[in-house]
Formats: sequence, structure tokens, C-alpha cells
Amino acid sequence: MADKFDVSVSSVRRWKEALTQGGIEALEAVNPPGPRPGLSASQKADLAEVFMRGAAASGYEKKRNRWFAKDIVEVIERLYGITYHEKYIWRLLRKMGISEADLRSRGFRVAQ
Repeated sequence: MADKFDVSVSSVRRWKEALTQGGIEALEAVNPPGPRPGLSASQKADLAEVFMRGAAASGYEKKRNRWFAKDIVEVIERLYGITYHEKYIWRLLRKMGISEADLRSRGFRVAQ
């Protein structure tokens, strides 16, 4: 059975036990515990546009167009209610396809 569904033998055992103990309802999908999912693909695309327009366009750092991690955290929380730690922001931007070089090539400065 495990090979047929490409799952572990222990999973098959757990499912069998759940079925025996609780019937078919016990096999229904349950949301796993853990942190809330992060940004959706469309939210990331929208944010990429915001970040590429620069910090000043979003009301930050009027004299210099510079993004700070704390500003990016604030924008994400304000727009989507999702909180990221400042230390994670640059990794998030890289996953979104935005590098510091991309921001600098548009004349923006990146401060960490």
C-alpha cells in the first residue's frame, strides 16, 4: 500500500489506526499546526512593484531613496497584516527575485 501511494509505511499504519478508531472522518485533512503562511504569490508581485518604486514613493526617507529593513517590515504589516522579522527581509526579497543590485540599479540605496 505504501509503495502504491508513495508514502511511508508508518503513514499507512497511522491512517489505518485512525480509520479503526474514528472512522472515515478521522482521515479528513486537518490544518497542520505552525506559523501562518506568508505572502501569496500575488502579494509578493504587488510588493515587488512597491519596493522597485523606491522608499520615497512609499513615504520613507524623503531626502534619500533608501529602504531599511524596518520600513519593509512595516509596509508588509500595514498592507497585509503579516509580520516578518527584520533579519529575514533581505532573504524574502531575494526569494521574490529582488536583489540589492536590482534596487541600486534603479538609483535606490539599500540599508541593512
